[in-house]
Amino acid sequence: VKYLALVDLDEVIVPSRYYTWNEMINSLMDSSTILINGFVFNNVNIVQSKTLDSAVMQRGLCSDIAVPKYLTRLTRYACDYQAPRRSKVIVIPERVTHLDIHAICYLKDYHKKMVSSDVGMLFHYRNGVPVDCKNRTIISANQMLRY
Repeated sequence: VKYLALVDLDEVIVPSRYYTWNEMINSLMDSSTILINGFVFNNVNIVQSKTLDSAVMQRGLCSDIAVPKYLTRLTRYACDYQAPRRSKVIVIPERVTHLDIHAICYLKDYHKKMVSSDVGMLFHYRNGVPVDCKNRTIISANQMLRY
C-alpha cells in the first residue's frame, strides 16, 4: 500500500483543484522540499440544504448509481476546523510508527504536510449546526458535482 486514508464513514477527502487523489498527492509530493510521511486535511462541515439537495436529485446526477444520499449535499458552513482539530490524514504507511484517529507519529526526519483548502478538504457530512462553529453562514460546496 503506497498511501492510506484514515477517515470515518461520514467523511470524504475531496480534491479542490484536482479530479483524483493521485493527481492531488502527486502535486503535493512534487511541490515539497521536505521528506513527507503524511498529508493533513482541514475539516469542513457539509450540511443539508433542501433546495440544493432536491435540485441535484431532479437533475438526475445520481439516478444511475447508488450513492449515500448525504453525498448529494452541496452546502457547508463558512468555517473550518484547523488541524489538528478534527482533521484527518492520508499517510505513507512505511513512514509512520503509529497512528491516532487525528494524529500521526512519525519516523525521524519525516514530516506531515498541511494541505491548504484550495488543494483539498475533508468533507464531514453532518446533521445540524456544529456547536463550536462560530460562523454559521451557509456557502456552496459544489466540488462533488465534478464526480
